[in-house]
Amino acid sequence: MSKKENVTNKIKLLGPWFHNVEVMDGLFTREINPSPGPQPTAHPLSRWIALEPHIPQSMDGLKVLDVGSADGFFSVEFAKRGAQVLATDYSKEMINRIDFLAKAMDLPISTEVCSAEDMKLTKEFDIIFNLGLLYHSRHPLLLLENLQSIPHRTMYLETVITDGDDAFLYLKPPQEGVHYIPKWFPTKSCVIEMLKFAGYSDIEIFEYTTPNRLFLKAEKTVK
Repeated sequence: MSKKENVTNKIKLLGPWFHNVEVMDGLFTREINPSPGPQPTAHPLSRWIALEPHIPQSMDGLKVLDVGSADGFFSVEFAKRGAQVLATDYSKEMINRIDFLAKAMDLPISTEVCSAEDMKLTKEFDIIFNLGLLYHSRHPLLLLENLQSIPHRTMYLETVITDGDDAFLYLKPPQEGVHYIPKWFPTKSCVIEMLKFAGYSDIEIFEYTTPNRLFLKAEKTVK
């Protein structure tokens, strides 16, 4: 059996995949075994295209924490740029997929199964990436406070937001099918106020092309 056949079989076995990662030339995870849902086959490529201009083009030597990494698309992209990546997710199945990608693609990605709200890490990071996670959290402010307690300098945060000038968030109840998890939808000012309360400052909001989503960079407040 060829290497390509082995990789294809492994993708089938580990799926279904939420992220579409090119493991080998022309061999994409979601094209082989996609998860159900409204996401396009190329997900999350459109979000990466919007995010990519605002993050460091070279990550050589940087220690990066990818919180709520899911299947690892972003972890793979950071590692390709030279970062040493720790990918964390509460789902063992998703972490198994990242372990496979790291080995198959020979990338410097380590993994840990844990909840972002209560994980305890003493290792120091240059950057924490908190992408598409805040609205999934049961306790969004606790999530930010816990991440702030991890030694690091900078956090990049990307999340769904709702309209409104005041600082508030509302709960979208669970629905049938792929939207079975309740979600928190904050306003932009709510996200900023939560970050300040959690201990972040120098918040830079990026021009972001994806509707109803917010992308920003925040620095830990120096005490």
